Amino acid sequence: MPTVTFLPSFRKVEIAKGRTILEAAQKAGFHVNVVCGGQGKCGKCKVIVKSGHTEFDHEQYESILSAAEVEDSVCLACQAKVIDDLRVVIPDATLVQEQQILVDSGEIPTALNPAVWKYFLTLVPPSLDDQSPDLTRLLWEIEKSGGPQERAIYAPLDVIRRIPRVLRESGWKITATVALVPGGYRLIHVEKGDTASHIYGAAVDLGTTTIVVYIRNLADGHIMGIGSSYNHQISCGEDILSRVTYAKSGGGLAKLQSLAVDSINAALTEASNSAGIDREDIYEVVVAGNTIMTHILMG
Repeated sequence: MPTVTFLPSFRKVEIAKGRTILEAAQKAGFHVNVVCGGQGKCGKCKVIVKSGHTEFDHEQYESILSAAEVEDSVCLACQAKVIDDLRVVIPDATLVQEQQILVDSGEIPTALNPAVWKYFLTLVPPSLDDQSPDLTRLLWEIEKSGGPQERAIYAPLDVIRRIPRVLRESGWKITATVALVPGGYRLIHVEKGDTASHIYGAAVDLGTTTIVVYIRNLADGHIMGIGSSYNHQISCGEDILSRVTYAKSGGGLAKLQSLAVDSINAALTEASNSAGIDREDIYEVVVAGNTIMTHILMG
């Protein structure tokens, strides 16, 4: 399998023969400017092949490439196919340039209506006079603490298996997490001690170019942190229509979905770090985007 080395960083990736330099660059983590979605029409993805052989018809793109560029072995990354080992220079102008991302929330008041709750519980251990099962004892205590009725809460098997150990190791003081799901409520987690205040939600603004994430405390409603990231889909097309075209290509939709997920996770990590919280304490995520971006995210 050919190896493509990108200069001057000397970042190397292996890629199958016949794949494009653009695919190799994306695999290496470069965000190449491909306004046309890789159709060879915009001329934004120019790279310089320093050594090795590619399959690329310079005559077909003479309206995009100057004579001097052809002389310097410049080609379009989205159209040049890898034949053997390559050494490639990606000019700065070919890469998506960093810009300031607006993240101001405007502090617009919104009602707090989460679908996940945490309850700190102190349970009475079983005795000869009270031999109720651990699960029943736990669900009763959730109801007494203002939570859903015991009969409305479903507990999956993996959570049920953890309950006896967590109860006894914590001295019968635990935090139970309950989520609203279709048809009722689900017990999704039990943990030692009082972690009732460690419950957060994430609001994701999924834009065509940028992604912004707000971390909100689901206990009191305060915004804890904000993070942002470029939508890495931009390397497959700058606008919506280019991405629709890319999605129709083989494996294009799966690639766009993966890039969207990676971008959201990057923004989530930044927001979590700015808030000083553990990402594992984010229990609810809401994503807003236009129709096409939403459908791509859902695959």
